[in-house]
Amino acid sequence: MRDPIRDIWVLRFGMIACVMVIPFPLIAGTVRGIPCGWQLATPLPRSEHPFDR
Repeated sequence: MRDPIRDIWVLRFGMIACVMVIPFPLIAGTVRGIPCGWQLATPLPRSEHPFDR
């Protein structure tokens, strides 16, 4: 980024992408019929999964 003023669109695009990390899966998950709790859950490695005990 040689000229930040001229390339402000790159910064704006990056900020929008960061902000959309949470709402996008919630919207897409709702459209696909995935329950809200499952949409927010982070996948755990197989050895640490609570239901495998």
